[in-house]
Amino acid sequence: MRPVYAFFMLAFLSAVMAAPAQGQKKADEKKNKEEIRKWKKRKNELDPLAYRDLVNSKAELAGEVEGMKRQLVNLGKVIADKDAEIEALRNEVAQLRKNCVSISRDSNEVEASRQPDYTKGVWFRVQIGVYSKIDASMFKDNNKNFAVEQDADGNFKYTLGHFRDYWEADNFKKYLRKMGVKDAWIVAYKDNQRMNIKDVLEAKEIEKIQNAKREQD
Repeated sequence: MRPVYAFFMLAFLSAVMAAPAQGQKKADEKKNKEEIRKWKKRKNELDPLAYRDLVNSKAELAGEVEGMKRQLVNLGKVIADKDAEIEALRNEVAQLRKNCVSISRDSNEVEASRQPDYTKGVWFRVQIGVYSKIDASMFKDNNKNFAVEQDADGNFKYTLGHFRDYWEADNFKKYLRKMGVKDAWIVAYKDNQRMNIKDVLEAKEIEKIQNAKREQD
């Protein structure tokens, strides 16, 4: 008897639990039927021309939606193309910047190679003064034709210009004296070392004579 009783109890509980769901289903079906009847009634009451206009409007709207979808697709392609162009331009700008840096570096190297090496050979400068308390050495780095030396006594010697030819230096000295630099005079350097100008001129004169003899031979 107990198994039979348990079976009936299980069936009863299943029916009780399914009852609310079935009730809700029936209520939804009833509501849907009422909605269908209501809209059928409205459709039947609708003027045929008005119904035609609704159908046509729906078709037009559907066409507009499709057209907008196509426009969006095309716009996406245009944006993708523009993004590719922008990326290409960025790469070109980056390459141009690299080229500019390279050209500037090469130009500086060429310019540096064109600058004479004042540390080699014989050069003449025009000294404009010797001062014990005036230090203008901070200006020499940005002015290649302005030089500052400090002797053993701590005096600052200032020179202007770099001349291979003594007479060119002499003309510059004369101009400075006319401008009021009365203490201007010529100093000589060999391999960046200050030399006695008399010894340098004699050596240059001897070198000139020797070169003339070689040409004659």
